[in-house]
Amino acid sequence: MTDLHTFVAKGRSKRQIERICESYLTLTMPHFLKIPGPLDPEALLDIFLYRTHGFILVLDDDLDEAIEAQTDPFGGVIRFRQTSWDAMCRGTRRVRFTATHEAYHVIDHVPQLMGRDLQRVAAQLELNRCEVPIYQDPEWQANHGAGCLLMPQTTLIPFVRRLMRKHASDLEIVNEIADVYEVSISAATTRFNKVFDTRSETERKTARQS
Repeated sequence: MTDLHTFVAKGRSKRQIERICESYLTLTMPHFLKIPGPLDPEALLDIFLYRTHGFILVLDDDLDEAIEAQTDPFGGVIRFRQTSWDAMCRGTRRVRFTATHEAYHVIDHVPQLMGRDLQRVAAQLELNRCEVPIYQDPEWQANHGAGCLLMPQTTLIPFVRRLMRKHASDLEIVNEIADVYEVSISAATTRFNKVFDTRSETERKTARQS
């Protein structure tokens, strides 16, 4: 999460978020767009976000207990709870999603914030927060962006189609996605549904029958 709860982002569609994430990965980690596999969130936060946006990673166990990570857009810092970071480095998949969620805030939202009068924006939004459309909600955008970064369509779609041609069930596909991309079952399920529920049922049947 960011420490700017009143920030309303520029409206983004799912397809636009896909393109933003793919463009960033093309710039920084192009090999990840060629073969299905796990993203390196340590490198993303500790190396590439510094190179592209000047952001540094700070491990900080003084964060509120309910917060694993927090982006300070004007301080140029991503604060990550030390225990959560250590858990991610040991392979805890849920925290990998947290890391890429914060990365999306830096990639897309920080440039939008530069030059804004935040006091004026915050005062306006305190009155109308419940009216903010979901496509302008930075947390919704960052959640979708995390899925796009961890499981890019360029590798996910052909990977899933191969499994469909082998007549794998949706549950088997989700488990394979989770294992290959090293994400939680929840994240794999959400990503699979978002990518393939928007595609025609005919296409899914065709892939399984071929």
